[in-house]
Amino acid sequence: MRPEVRRAIAFVVARSTDQSRRSAVYEYDLGSHTIFSGQVGSHISIYDHGAGAHIQGPLNQFYHYGARCHIQLNITGSQFRGYDFGTGSHFSGTVRRQNVQLYDFEDGKYHQYHVS
Repeated sequence: MRPEVRRAIAFVVARSTDQSRRSAVYEYDLGSHTIFSGQVGSHISIYDHGAGAHIQGPLNQFYHYGARCHIQLNITGSQFRGYDFGTGSHFSGTVRRQNVQLYDFEDGKYHQYHVS
């Protein structure tokens, strides 16, 4: 899965579970912050300023215009799972307040994010 897709998923999951106004994602893998703007609810309309890409659609299946792919997402409490149609790979993870851990089945690794 592309890093900008993982980052967007982390942002969406964190924002949707606590309905905060958080606007930045720190990626521990890359050691960098990325600013997001827009709304997350039952419908997503956000912009990733790092990737220069819009991400829009229903929460359970939105479209990442930068990566040109649909993302299927299911959130149950603090757990989430889904599918990246761009790479044909599954992902899963947990969210605890501002911290998101995402397991990418394509690269077989855990990725850590802090959403603030």
